[in-house]
Amino acid sequence: MFFPRIRYPISHYTKNAHMEYFMSLSLGKKIAFGQLIAFMFFISFASVVIYYLYQINTYNVKDIKINFTHYRLSQKTKLHVVQIQQYLSDIGATRGEDGLDDGLEEAKKNYEDLLKNLQEESELATKENNTAMVAKLEEIKKFSEVYYSTGVKMANLYIKEGTKAGNTYMPNFDQASLDLQQKVDSFLNESTNNFTKEIDKISNTLSLIFKITIYFPIIVLVIYSIFSFKFIKNLTLQIITVSEELSATTPKLISSADSMSSLSEELSSCATEQAAAVQETAASIEEISAMISKNSDNANNAKVSSLESLNSVRAGQKAIHEMLIAMNEISKNNESFNQFIEKNNAELNEMANVITNIAEKTKIINDIVFQTKLLSFNASVEAARAGEQGKGFAVVAQEIGNLAQMSGNAANEIKSELDSSIKKVNEIVASTKSEIGSLMRDGKEKIEIGNEKAEYCNTLLNEINLSSQTAESLVVEVANASKEQSQGISEVNKAMGQIDEVTGQNSLASERVSTTASQVLELSNTINSGANKLLLLVKGQQV
Repeated sequence: MFFPRIRYPISHYTKNAHMEYFMSLSLGKKIAFGQLIAFMFFISFASVVIYYLYQINTYNVKDIKINFTHYRLSQKTKLHVVQIQQYLSDIGATRGEDGLDDGLEEAKKNYEDLLKNLQEESELATKENNTAMVAKLEEIKKFSEVYYSTGVKMANLYIKEGTKAGNTYMPNFDQASLDLQQKVDSFLNESTNNFTKEIDKISNTLSLIFKITIYFPIIVLVIYSIFSFKFIKNLTLQIITVSEELSATTPKLISSADSMSSLSEELSSCATEQAAAVQETAASIEEISAMISKNSDNANNAKVSSLESLNSVRAGQKAIHEMLIAMNEISKNNESFNQFIEKNNAELNEMANVITNIAEKTKIINDIVFQTKLLSFNASVEAARAGEQGKGFAVVAQEIGNLAQMSGNAANEIKSELDSSIKKVNEIVASTKSEIGSLMRDGKEKIEIGNEKAEYCNTLLNEINLSSQTAESLVVEVANASKEQSQGISEVNKAMGQIDEVTGQNSLASERVSTTASQVLELSNTINSGANKLLLLVKGQQV
């Protein structure tokens, strides 16, 4: 669990924005704010102490007991190992003489106690699921068995075979003792470290609580003292400033009272002069009122004339507009006539095309006649070759040739008539198109000139209309202005009457101002006395 530090930097309370806000508070709120800060310091102190006490309370007492048990059993194990070595070494010195032959029994007893200690520690480690410690204890147990069996063998050699045999075997016992001592010392150091860590943790926490209990109230007291000193200093400076400002303002109030008295006298004199000026102004305003009334009548007459002129312009504008509409209708009729002429020309062109097609067909007939003549000639030649048998066929061929000649002559006559018709139709179309086009162009030009003139007249009438409207609006404005001036003069007359009344009131006000100046003077003396008493309270000396 982490408990955040609570810091209240002194520089925090000296920042301009925070200081201005603090100084804007009332005196009661400032004192309450100081008490709130002290209460917050107290809460912070109590929270920190409670947090660390909670830390001590959350320490696992069971772990401390287990570590202490391991530490205690480790010490006993080391003691048994030392005692076993001592008893077995004593046998080597006494060689088991009567009265001194209990060394093997004591060594055995300590060995059994050693095994019990190891078993108890192993069971405790098993409950903790500490497999590493269980493995170390099993290793110590094995080294203990080797150590004890080697020591017993050495002791028996001393007893049965003498000192030389025992001394010869003693290095084996020393090596087994050294190996066991290393294992036991390692285990003992580990148990001691674990137990010492738990004790150190509690000791450090208690030491920290002790330091917080001693130093935190001192720090809080110093901060609160600094804050209180600044608060009292600022409050004192404010009171002194206000007192000095009051003292400095008092002469100004006295001077203002004197000025008010002088102004009241001047105001009374000005009121008398103002009354005379008001009477002269009223006479002048009556003359101005008569002139404005005459101007208003003239403006109304001009307004009537302007309206009549505007109506005439609008009538002319309407006639021009109707003429423009009629010109547009004529232009549309000309366009319709032109379209009709173009349609007739197109029909004549189609007629010419039909005649041309007939001429083409006549040409085909001429080709057929030529072919027929050729066939008749060939038939005559063949009939002549046939002799007497071909005479009848020759007569038929001659008749066919005659018919072909007649058809050819008729076709030529038709072609001649068709060529003459086509020529006449084309001449009629060209002549009609040229004459109609010339007439249409002349009519169109004259219509355009008429439109331009009508548009020009319409533009002039529009300008005259706008000018008439502007003149009318100006005349209306002049009439309205004259009316407003007349009303204004009436209002001025009323105002002049009110000014006359105010002039009388100003005389009374000047007397009241004089009385108020005397009261202000008395009040200034009272404020000056109060400011001196306030400075005496703060500084302890009369200003």
